[in-house]
Amino acid sequence: MQWGLTMELGSDDEGRRLDRVLRKALKDLPLSAIHRALRKGDIRVDGKRQSPDYRCRRGDRIECRIHGPGLAGAFPARDAHEQPIHDRPHAFPAIIHEDDFLLFVNKPQGQLVHGSTDSLDEEVRRYLRGRLPHSISFVPGPLHRLDRNSSGLLCFSKSLEGAVRFSAALKSGKVHKTYLALLEGRIAGGHRWEDRLLRGADMRSSVLPADASEASAGKAKTASLDIVGVAGTDDHSLALIRLHSGRTHQIRVQSAHHGFPLAGDVKYGASRRNFPYFLHAFRLSFGTRLYKELPTSLEAAIPEKFLEIIEKTFSFPAEEVYSIIRQTNFPGG
Repeated sequence: MQWGLTMELGSDDEGRRLDRVLRKALKDLPLSAIHRALRKGDIRVDGKRQSPDYRCRRGDRIECRIHGPGLAGAFPARDAHEQPIHDRPHAFPAIIHEDDFLLFVNKPQGQLVHGSTDSLDEEVRRYLRGRLPHSISFVPGPLHRLDRNSSGLLCFSKSLEGAVRFSAALKSGKVHKTYLALLEGRIAGGHRWEDRLLRGADMRSSVLPADASEASAGKAKTASLDIVGVAGTDDHSLALIRLHSGRTHQIRVQSAHHGFPLAGDVKYGASRRNFPYFLHAFRLSFGTRLYKELPTSLEAAIPEKFLEIIEKTFSFPAEEVYSIIRQTNFPGG
């Protein structure tokens, strides 16, 4: 029998359904075509027919007797014309922490997380190429979101186990996100903001419900955060924000709604400035240790431009910013 492709499974393929692994590897084939090939015996595991729900094991050898465009992308080769890292628009961001499961980087302001050839997602994949155990179904990627003009801590998966652990902790509220923001207006003390938000018509923003009936409708979701002023003038505030939910543009929408839009965030009603808004994901902390190699708290250095604006606006040395932030407590601890 002539086989068109042979693939050996790795540790990140173990325990996954055979049809799901094949769907990842044979990107251009519809799931129905994969099921048909399994029924006909054109795809086999270690020489034997298996059902679509077969649970894969590390070391399994998959043999495919199929040809054509459906096989494209099963093993993406390095592009000979790929842009060298030192020639790309963005330098590879600072690595905050890396282990066998997860990678944490300090995302630069202005870089997309995904959706372009010079996105952070693509940069991380290039960085990890050749560094990860072999797998035909697992692809490293970001495990949460940051807007293009936001900076700071962003977590990427390096293994399926790492992705599962971090995502489960995120869903259960064991991952605590703390941001640093420059706001219009003076905010004094600490506050808990709870609002109902709807997904915008463009599906890439959030809006406040128009009335009480819309707010109580099923599509409106609760958005909750703690905010505390760190420094202030008559016109601006430096604030720490701790998220309790993860709605699209949540901090930007809620800050504007409560009268303190991010300085320069004209999309949500702020005055136009000669700089973009500053929103920095400063800290990720974990209610319980996810695994022994991961610290219980990680911090990302504040961008130099942001530090310059802070120093100019609030008249205290940039080197004092970190100590001031770390001494600031949220309401209720």
